[in-house]
Amino acid sequence: MAGIQWNWAPIMSNYHKNPEAISRLTSEQYEVTQRNGTERPFQNAYWNHKDPGDSLLGHVFPDGPRETGGLRYCINSASLRFIPVDQLEREGYGSYRSLFEASKEGARK
Repeated sequence: MAGIQWNWAPIMSNYHKNPEAISRLTSEQYEVTQRNGTERPFQNAYWNHKDPGDSLLGHVFPDGPRETGGLRYCINSASLRFIPVDQLEREGYGSYRSLFEASKEGARK
């Protein structure tokens, strides 16, 4: 979503590790989320997932195509819990719904 500026300060100021949630992670999820690991490409839960939803976490590498800014984004599906757009409110992420509406509007222009 080019042009959208993310303000993480309100989210990260309330962040705390939840030992109970960490204990439910698979070994791969633990490696990615707690030890800064990464997954093998094209062998993960969401590698070909196309439904709109909210997902974060991954790496940014400076070896991407120069013509698009030089960055390459890599998201680890082991660090994600995919939340479909129509479930954002129910899962407590309703404040992000406007990002998807803005994305739809930009695609129509």
